[in-house]
Amino acid sequence: MQLIKHCRNQESVIVTSLIEIDDHKLSTDNSLFKTGELYLISYSDYDQNVDWFISWGFSDCGIKREKVELFRSLGFDRKGGMNKPLKLSVITSSQGALKRSISSFLKNRYLASDPACLLVINQELMSGLLSEIIVKKQKPVSSGYMQNKDPLIQLIEEAEQNPSMENICKTLLGHSFEMRLARALILKASQSTEPVLILGESGTGKDVVAHQIAMYDKKFGQNFNLLNCAALPETLLEAEMFGYKKGSHSGAEQDKSGLFIASSGGTIFLDELGELSLSNQAKLLVAVETKKIRQIGSNESIEVELRIICATNRNIDYMAVHEQFREDLLHRLNTIRIVVPPLRSHPEDIPVIADHIWTKLTTAKKLSKEFHQQLKSYHWPGNVRELKTLLSSIRDIFGDISPTPAHFHAIFKIRSVIPANSNSGNQESTSKILKLESHMRLTNLQSIIRGIKVAARPILNEGKMIEINKKAYRDLKDYLSNQILRIDELCMEPVYFIEYDLFKDITKFRYLLAKTIKTWPVSPDKFDEETIEEIKKLYEIITKKILELIWGKIDL
Repeated sequence: MQLIKHCRNQESVIVTSLIEIDDHKLSTDNSLFKTGELYLISYSDYDQNVDWFISWGFSDCGIKREKVELFRSLGFDRKGGMNKPLKLSVITSSQGALKRSISSFLKNRYLASDPACLLVINQELMSGLLSEIIVKKQKPVSSGYMQNKDPLIQLIEEAEQNPSMENICKTLLGHSFEMRLARALILKASQSTEPVLILGESGTGKDVVAHQIAMYDKKFGQNFNLLNCAALPETLLEAEMFGYKKGSHSGAEQDKSGLFIASSGGTIFLDELGELSLSNQAKLLVAVETKKIRQIGSNESIEVELRIICATNRNIDYMAVHEQFREDLLHRLNTIRIVVPPLRSHPEDIPVIADHIWTKLTTAKKLSKEFHQQLKSYHWPGNVRELKTLLSSIRDIFGDISPTPAHFHAIFKIRSVIPANSNSGNQESTSKILKLESHMRLTNLQSIIRGIKVAARPILNEGKMIEINKKAYRDLKDYLSNQILRIDELCMEPVYFIEYDLFKDITKFRYLLAKTIKTWPVSPDKFDEETIEEIKKLYEIITKKILELIWGKIDL
């Protein structure tokens, strides 16, 4: 378990350090959390050790969303009852906002005599903060610490010491944890001879990743061939990949070698892998496993020595579960998997990417901070490709200017002149990516609310109370608080719910849970019966709607 500790020294300088807690410390350390110190922990680490934290007597200060003002959120504006350590669950996707809030709190409000404070944050934010701590450390660390370090952080740190990383950073821009991990995996892939699977939404730059791998591949980097699996029908695709013999079919007037043979000694990049038919998937599996291919019309196998890189914007794991993609082929291609994140998942990188694109379009003016903020607030369904198109549109229409948020909105006003399926807001008009993302979110939500119903049986059991001991009763409150955080993360984008009524029902369900936790009674028989009935009713409504959206109309 990893904690990040913040405190002030005598010169009022904020000191940040990493704490590693093993099982031995969990059972023996009774002096870990000290007054005047603030700690950060991820949801997952907190959930796994919730009993240990409860034993410390942390007072739960509830949940705080994006705008974090720690002094009030932790209850320091109220007098009395400040002798116990405090816990606050924080929902924010902005690493910068969290760091500014902590800095202001420690410098201006937090005293050495104040109780220890614990902030629970999401895993991505925790990983990003951990990576910053490690990168800033200049002195060597002990071998014992290296063994306990997060292996992903260690992977990134080691990769960033490689001279080749400087050039990769110039091509794949960004300082976020996701982009740093993607670049580290590119470097590792270039040093391997195994297949690589690149996943990511359309427009994220999967082809850029493939070219970078080949560029730094010393064994298979000299020859690079691309084949778009969605561009050709099934029969022509097989011929394009493996080639054919003269006379094997009508029009085969001479031998054709195919891209696998043409790429021998180099790299073949199969884009849109998810569009391959099951038949061609089986043939690709043979080529990957045996490094041999058989041309159409031939009885002989030809050995090929090459690197295979595949990419798709489809949910390949979902396809494998539903037998739309061969599971054995997925396992074989999965040796090195690189996920290129959508732009909306790392908005802190948008300014540097936008500046890079803009300097290629014009050197006359720079992008302002206000315009950067506008770009960060948009969800970018088309990712980097859409960002590049938008900036090109501004330059071509308005000239070499320093654009403002008004220019951003003006482009969308211009585009709205052309109707874009405005009267068909159903599933058929939704992109494939939106459907898959919606399906995954709804499935996760269904699992969460089912878990809530099971865990909360002592208070939801048709008005009949089930016996529950004090510890389990306290644990139930913490469990429900953490499930609210999970619901909030899944509900940040209402568009994924397709039906807005479902989104409203889930929002109301979440509100009633939060209300219940805020007014948590001293014993289970003191709950507000009307609120409990509303929660139970909403559970049935939400479950039915989710099942209908995923599986079609059913009779519950």
